[in-house]
Amino acid sequence: AKLRAASHDEVFAVVRARRILAASELFRVAAARAARGDAALLLYCRGSSGGAKRNLQAIVDAAWSSDVGLPGGDAAQDPSHAAPLTAARLLELQASARLAPRFAPEPAPEPVSKVPKLPPGSIASRRSRLLRRGGSESTTPEASGEVRLFDHFALRAEWAVRPKAGTWRMRDFYELLVRGRGAEPSLRGLGPSGAAEGGFRLPRTAAGWRSMLLVKAAQPRVPFADLTPPQREAAGAEVRFTLSCGSLPYRLSAAAPAAEEDDRWIDDMPRDPRFEVDTFAGLPYEEQLVRLSAFGHVEDHQLLALVRVFEDLGHFVSQTVGFTVARGALLAVPARLSKMASGSTAGPSPAPFGALCAAASAAECQAEIDAGRRGLKRGALALSRGRASKERPGYHRELPSLADGPR
Repeated sequence: AKLRAASHDEVFAVVRARRILAASELFRVAAARAARGDAALLLYCRGSSGGAKRNLQAIVDAAWSSDVGLPGGDAAQDPSHAAPLTAARLLELQASARLAPRFAPEPAPEPVSKVPKLPPGSIASRRSRLLRRGGSESTTPEASGEVRLFDHFALRAEWAVRPKAGTWRMRDFYELLVRGRGAEPSLRGLGPSGAAEGGFRLPRTAAGWRSMLLVKAAQPRVPFADLTPPQREAAGAEVRFTLSCGSLPYRLSAAAPAAEEDDRWIDDMPRDPRFEVDTFAGLPYEEQLVRLSAFGHVEDHQLLALVRVFEDLGHFVSQTVGFTVARGALLAVPARLSKMASGSTAGPSPAPFGALCAAASAAECQAEIDAGRRGLKRGALALSRGRASKERPGYHRELPSLADGPR
């Protein structure tokens, strides 16, 4: 017969109620319960070897970690973030965006990790030379001065962001654009993308164009200095949002004031009727994610700068695909999912997504219960069985040894 393991929610409740800080302590509690006939917690904690599973400590840590999007957390109590943007603050942002230089300086190369070997002669193989370290037959960015290029193909770059206080508005997008344009030299000239899902338009640099020429991705194949202004604009890259996962499409209105084409959004975007509308209002915590993807050969230094801008404004980069950030440097990790540590990009955290959502799930359920006690109609969030935090890791067939300790 099969036994049912505990859910992430149930494990979170045990950890918080008993104030458990160590995986070994949680495993002892699970073994004691199994000895009394309740094996659900032990089924959750035990790995394939019979002892505590390798990510059990990360799960315990997740129960005590703060999250910028947690209901009722510190970020949610920031009055300036929750309140509409004041006229004085808007004027300050607009002035900052206009005063920012329009062109990015030549980037300094960042250290990268190795990438898998690809078929010789393929476009992906040529691109991988910009990402590979060492070797007599490879060209390294450190030696050649090239920058690494990311896209949504072989050397893709994607990441998920938990927005500050679980709020995602066009205003938040606007603040990111202004901050990146003014505070990050690599993002000078940053603007909104015209894609249907919305996103960031990144200017092409001379170093990025040289890398595109090297991998034969540049059209026309001429030096950067010979490109006309329209050609430079067309050569730019994009980081786009994802439809139904944080998309914020933006188009210039017909009444946009006359100005430089790249700068009209500075005055026009705040006039959009959706500027202060929270697109995540009413969504459960686990769905309050903004997913971004690189398009059109995004340069490594621009990717790192954009991640830094999100974190500087209080958002939380929760997961990445194709790259990670360690000690302030961007590391290329193609086709590999990495979960960053809570609150920073300092290192990986192997806690499952359901465990990361458990704290917010408990807060949301309690809010629903409190609303019911006040006579308000309860929503569908509290009782939903499709929540990630309600998932159970699986089943265990070795019933006779469930009460045993680690092997």
